[in-house]
Amino acid sequence: MFSTQILPVFLFLCCAPKQVGASWSASGPELCVVPTTAQVRPDSTCSDTTTSSSNCASPAAYVNAQIGEVEDIQLLLRKSIDADDTLGGLTGVSVVVNGLPADISVKTFRVGYVWAQHSPRYAGSGGGWRPDPLMPISEKFDIPSEVAQPLWVSVSVGRNTVPGTYSGQVSITCTMSNTKACPALVVPVHITVFNVTLPTMAETRIGSAWSGSWGSNTFTPYYPSPSFDWNTTKHTWFDLMIDHRMPPDSIYLSKARDYDDYQYMASKGVKWFAILDVSSLPLTLGAHNADSNKSHDEGMPKRVHSGGVRGACANYSAEYVERLIDTLTPIVTKLEADGLLESAYVYGFDENPVSCEPQVRKLFGATKKAFPKLKTAAVLNWSPMPVDLPVDIWILQYEEFNAKDAAVWSAAGKMQWQYHCISPDDISSLNTFIERPGLQSRLMMWLASLNYLQYGAPTGWLYYAVDLWHPCDNPMCLRNYTTRSPLVQNLSSPFVDFPVGNYIWQGQYNDIFANGDGQYIYPCENGLPCGSIRLSNLRDGLEDWDGLFSVIDKTFGVPLIQEMVREARDWEFTGERRMEQIRTLVANKIADSTL
Repeated sequence: MFSTQILPVFLFLCCAPKQVGASWSASGPELCVVPTTAQVRPDSTCSDTTTSSSNCASPAAYVNAQIGEVEDIQLLLRKSIDADDTLGGLTGVSVVVNGLPADISVKTFRVGYVWAQHSPRYAGSGGGWRPDPLMPISEKFDIPSEVAQPLWVSVSVGRNTVPGTYSGQVSITCTMSNTKACPALVVPVHITVFNVTLPTMAETRIGSAWSGSWGSNTFTPYYPSPSFDWNTTKHTWFDLMIDHRMPPDSIYLSKARDYDDYQYMASKGVKWFAILDVSSLPLTLGAHNADSNKSHDEGMPKRVHSGGVRGACANYSAEYVERLIDTLTPIVTKLEADGLLESAYVYGFDENPVSCEPQVRKLFGATKKAFPKLKTAAVLNWSPMPVDLPVDIWILQYEEFNAKDAAVWSAAGKMQWQYHCISPDDISSLNTFIERPGLQSRLMMWLASLNYLQYGAPTGWLYYAVDLWHPCDNPMCLRNYTTRSPLVQNLSSPFVDFPVGNYIWQGQYNDIFANGDGQYIYPCENGLPCGSIRLSNLRDGLEDWDGLFSVIDKTFGVPLIQEMVREARDWEFTGERRMEQIRTLVANKIADSTL
């Protein structure tokens, strides 16, 4: 029987394994386990892991997971120059995971380093080489001398896995500069599977709007070859997002997506997808062709989230409202006939001020009148929020959360979601810039869980773009990229040449950018996507929220979560060990309550 009372000890290696026949304990390659919430930098050593080990001769990685969950292991591997090795480095590195049952699968990745320049737009930016892209390991690779190579192992616990503890190992083979084979480099892996099952995407309790631009116009600049066909690869991109519990939504649409996109997402259990931005149509019928924007047709934002309220909305005419309904009618009719309308919503009024309330009522009111079953969603940072507004999903910037407003809204039977963007960008606020350690991505979802347990909201999350790659293509910028190329994996080095400085406001402002804002995935070789450390940590947070924290009794769960995070600017990471203890305590409590 699965024990619900044992708290495992979390051991993270912080020094090199002993080597047979070596004069000194650290004369060979340096290998250690590093928390996935911490950043490994090129000059990191195993002294930088922020954890301790009681037995340096027995390195081990410990993983805790719900049934159906994905959790990760991060390793640091390097070979330095010293008096006994004047060249350093490793060649022919391979990584193999074995010994685990068939129900537990693994994928291995090299972590790439991207260059982060300082931006005057937000504090703490820059810092040079930062880890982020996850590049699949499909062949042997080299590690330069004096460079730490982070390795990433994703562990997926199948839905037929029986609760309990399972053991395997990560084995690394390589060659040192003296052409001799590396000594045995083995990290035991111990996986504890909770007696708790993570909801499937079809069962999820969390609403989602992780937006992207999912059309050929976004991808052909990176894959210009005539042989590239977006339609033959798009499901691979979609699957990457779905596997991270962030379905490939698209909120900034001036027309509905290809219908098979909706069908494919539905077949994967996706419960939420946008079909139109109601405020995105040309203001007048005569301007329709002139104003047509293929990028916006495919979901690329014309302007991006920056937080707060901004701008003004148009005065939408009766003709515009009629055209809006005509635009929606075919897609709504088809979705309803196929039983998919329940998953659909329309979006609009991106961060507009309260002065836009009459126009919100006009467009969403007409939409609800024509299509009562079609949900409406808007990002509106208003307080208080008129409960009679024809908006089903009120989306609020997360640090603006007001418990009283949320209670009134929820009492009316409506949903409140939250979002983040380049704001909040102050150094004390949680965000997902490349410079921020992975713990911030996960804690942001813990904060959402905390507010949900205490106040019943939020019940979902929005992010404005996951594939918005906007390098600077004019000489006025700090670093000018005139061409767009995919991220190419260099088998001799973890350093990659991909511009993560996102010049979102290029043209208006050429001196500011954000590193990684609006981009959680990378266009890698052969038309295929690469994930990222930030994407993985967000997934971990979403899995915690959906599977553990959304069902735990709040009197038990709230104090535990508050050890880590209390508000947007009130948090501290008390360590990977305590984070895993909290997850284990919650899982045990849930399992006990279901016996």
